[in-house]
Amino acid sequence: MMGYASLAQTDTGLHMRQRSRAFIIADGASPSNRVVFINADIAMGDTGVRRSIISQLSSLFPGVYTATNVAFVGTHQHSGVGGYLEDLLPQITSLGYVKQTADAIVAGTVLAVQRAHASLAPGKLSVGNTTILDANINRSPTAYLANPADERARYQYDQDKDITVLRFDDANGNARGLLSFFAVHGTSLYENNTLVSADNKGMAAYLYEFHAEPNSMPGNTTFVAGFTQGEHRLYNSGLLMLAIQAQTRQSPFLILKPRLGAFCESPGEDYDGLPCEADHSTCGGTVQDCHGRGPGFRISDFESNRIIGEKQYEGALAVMNGARSPVSGTVRSVHAYVNMSNHSFSLPNGTTVSTCPAAMGFSFAGGTTDGPGAFDFVQGDNSSNPQNPFWELVKGAVTPLPSAAQIACQNPKPILLNTGFAHTPYDWSPNTVDVQMLRVGNFGMSFDSWKTSGEAIRAQLISSGVLGNDAYVVVAGPANTYGHYVTTREEYGVQRYEGASTIFGQFTLEAYIDKYSGMVPFLGDNATGAPPTDPAPIDQTSKAISLQTGVVFDAAPIGKSFGAITADVNTTSPYHVNDTVSAQFVGANPRNNLRLESTFLTVDRLVSGQWKTVRSDSHPSTIYQWVRDSTHVEGEVAFCVELRYMHVCSYEDEVRGRGLPQGCRILSNQIAAAANLDGDKKKKVMSPTLRSDIYTTIDQTKSWITGVRGKPGDGVSYGTILSIIQKHFPDSRLKLESVEQADNEVALIVGGITNMIMEYSMWESMSGGMAMRTWVDTLVGAHGKAAREENKDAIAKGITRGINHNTDVGLMTKDFTARIQMISALKSVSAKIYGSGTDEARQSEAVWSSKFI
Repeated sequence: MMGYASLAQTDTGLHMRQRSRAFIIADGASPSNRVVFINADIAMGDTGVRRSIISQLSSLFPGVYTATNVAFVGTHQHSGVGGYLEDLLPQITSLGYVKQTADAIVAGTVLAVQRAHASLAPGKLSVGNTTILDANINRSPTAYLANPADERARYQYDQDKDITVLRFDDANGNARGLLSFFAVHGTSLYENNTLVSADNKGMAAYLYEFHAEPNSMPGNTTFVAGFTQGEHRLYNSGLLMLAIQAQTRQSPFLILKPRLGAFCESPGEDYDGLPCEADHSTCGGTVQDCHGRGPGFRISDFESNRIIGEKQYEGALAVMNGARSPVSGTVRSVHAYVNMSNHSFSLPNGTTVSTCPAAMGFSFAGGTTDGPGAFDFVQGDNSSNPQNPFWELVKGAVTPLPSAAQIACQNPKPILLNTGFAHTPYDWSPNTVDVQMLRVGNFGMSFDSWKTSGEAIRAQLISSGVLGNDAYVVVAGPANTYGHYVTTREEYGVQRYEGASTIFGQFTLEAYIDKYSGMVPFLGDNATGAPPTDPAPIDQTSKAISLQTGVVFDAAPIGKSFGAITADVNTTSPYHVNDTVSAQFVGANPRNNLRLESTFLTVDRLVSGQWKTVRSDSHPSTIYQWVRDSTHVEGEVAFCVELRYMHVCSYEDEVRGRGLPQGCRILSNQIAAAANLDGDKKKKVMSPTLRSDIYTTIDQTKSWITGVRGKPGDGVSYGTILSIIQKHFPDSRLKLESVEQADNEVALIVGGITNMIMEYSMWESMSGGMAMRTWVDTLVGAHGKAAREENKDAIAKGITRGINHNTDVGLMTKDFTARIQMISALKSVSAKIYGSGTDEARQSEAVWSSKFI
């Protein structure tokens, strides 16, 4: 997992899915001037992932979305998947680069931008803020106290307590989304957590989106809530500035934690339960027993996560329903690369200084109160005579020993890892970073900035006439490039974890202020050109090493099959609110299929004799866990009973193995769904394999269209997919004269799978809607990647005909919301393949509008 740098923290299950949320703001007077803000439930932005995202967006929307106007921001949560960053140091505890993780992040993020682009419409922006108390705490208060007293006297707290909310309304004044900025570390879930989750920012987003659309499944709401890290800790990523016409309150640089403070957990010792020693965060002289506490620590870290997420949700709700100021004006963006290994510039007093090649101090290994370090490392080690001289002798075996110039440049940091000079097998740390600023009218966003820089850039924007005196400047991050921390020079001198992780030396903060100040004029209303830039960093992923093997073999134990129940739900006594319903089964490795845009499990509610999906693996009340034993996986699904769902529920889990071709639907054998439906076309019960067959055929069709497994028009390879379709629609077949014609084969397969999904929606409307979106996105993507260019036209015709003419809308759910979602997805296919406004797109629009009526 990513965040705590712990080898022991390896995924064993899923609490909540990680998602990317995309926000596009375009200038109404000049729509080509636009910015994209991507808020991703990951630990931090990354140069390699961002490069891939922009590459795909550039292909999909040539000249529209570029490195200049796309900001890729992580929520900095510490409970997500790891291995996606391209530099070596953060890969070590993930056993190298994990391409499957990086690809999933890229795919989900690009899809989010595509959906935002498709829904772009006239609207209005407004902004406001409020104060949230008891939601964060300064992790390094002794370092903060090193700042000048007159500067600290300007602020009420030693951390930022304000949440700023940017509200998105449509032309009728209806709220379509929000983007909030609040400073609290994504460490509500502690280092011993091994369930993939989205921490307090993801929880806040879920709570608000559920509030806005309580009957929609996560990831399927039309209202999008982005909860972004605010101004508190610094990473050398981009600077994103948004400016708005309203008053602003700037707060000091802080390291904010969702904790009550740090205490010693040392049973049997006199200091057990007491606050940790303040300067070094130790208990009995070592850091291992010093742990931060969240507000729900007496119950669990998940309770702390809920509380911190709920406080942000409530703060955002107060701003959304309260007084706000309108945002208007031009939209601008500016971006450059800066080589921070030796960036020379002048301080305000005229002194010429320089940054340094990257290096980590001894206190970096001391860890933090969120995740204590190992051995005898402590925080606050700024001595030239480290506690244990042994590390001075052996550190050269890990990275090159620092030169006298590097030691002087990084002073007073005692260097443990000289990462800026470590290039074997590839770069350990970044030397070149992204710097970026965005402007929307008089609202500015800066990425991974800090108190001094935020104020300095705001002053520069106002004095240069770019913004008015009532400008808002908000800070977001970690974005674009992960360059660890940025502290003030005073905090750097203390050399706690944050100072030891300010990798480019004591003048890092001033270097960013210098660079950003020079970029300000390029945000002006009539600005032209671009700021000077250093060369972009080279791609590291081509050299990446991975010790994470793929799923080589996955099978059920002898005598059992996938999906066999090994521990069923309790049926002898009733369940009550807060009880946990669970079932265990013979599962498969979830890495076989990540179920992107889908779910590993559902909780179904019996409503009027029909089963309706009410919860998925993205809900905080569900958990999906797995344990691998030799060659097979034991899976478990669990649901904490909620007050609103005290009716009979079933569990469903999708299981697939490698080495055995079939999949199956797991349904607790004490509970079965039955329904009486009218119409000759409708079946009395849903086929137990329908759901798994849908996703199997979707995967197979993708491989078929792209030429990985056969190809359309060869007269043979479509047969495997057709045989599965015929299980549900036996009359599906191709006329003899149509064999070996790519468009006819594609039309048959596309129509068959679409009908399968429509029938599925009749039983499970929301899950059917999710499946349809996955199907549509798969078709569009597969067409774009078709191996033979000469086949693309035939494939496009087949897809269009299969959807428009080979589908039976009588099979579709009667649920109005789900119908709208499915028809909107189907209408969009021709526009995505042929382009908006084309004859094909208009024809599809007419066909599906008619079918809906």
